[in-house]
Amino acid sequence: MSGTEVLRVIEEIRIEAPVERVFHALTDPTEIMAWWTIPGQYETRAADIDVRVGGRYRLSGTSARRGTFAVSGEYRIVEPPHRLSYTWIPDWDDGAHGSIVDIRLEPDGDGTRLILTHTGFTTQSALDDHIRGWPAVLQALRARAEAGVTA
Repeated sequence: MSGTEVLRVIEEIRIEAPVERVFHALTDPTEIMAWWTIPGQYETRAADIDVRVGGRYRLSGTSARRGTFAVSGEYRIVEPPHRLSYTWIPDWDDGAHGSIVDIRLEPDGDGTRLILTHTGFTTQSALDDHIRGWPAVLQALRARAEAGVTA
């Protein structure tokens, strides 16, 4: 890997729910624990979040692959209901430490277009893990937001 390569994940999905509903699902601890769980793969059991610029978050749970896990970081940008940006520090992957997740929500008819950009990886293996992981996570978010369940 040369110093000029940019390692990033970009995912875009359409969710049949208003931006406010999607933002709520992204920022409410009860919602996060409900959708950041994929049966047989991992389960988020705790979501401690302080959604404000400079606020911290920590998600933790169990994983079939890793046992226990945690990811934490700090919110850098909070612009309800259109944008979130935060640092991403997973306890399982040194190559993703200090990376940045940026989520933009745009109205799209009666739904929402979500664009996720995850940058700052320092290893190809960390990038590959997140390229595989984000689509499943976003599908779970979509299902939860479209179900219209609120906390």
